[in-house]
Amino acid sequence: MKESRQHYSEEFKENTVKYLQSQEKSLPQLAEELNIPEGTLRQWQAKYRKFENEPLVDRETLRKKERDIEVFL
Repeated sequence: MKESRQHYSEEFKENTVKYLQSQEKSLPQLAEELNIPEGTLRQWQAKYRKFENEPLVDRETLRKKERDIEVFL
């Protein structure tokens, strides 16, 4: 039996990425809560992430930004 795929609106994806950026929950926590694979959330981040007013409050966020920067170098 084939599993049906979930389809999410662009608005839902954008709001999910904004929520991730607000540092309310980590990506793994939100993936588990929403029952969405972490890889899917990472793809959404790559597409919808906006950097204005994004806090840099913890080491994991800094490591993530460093990885993002390395990709562009």
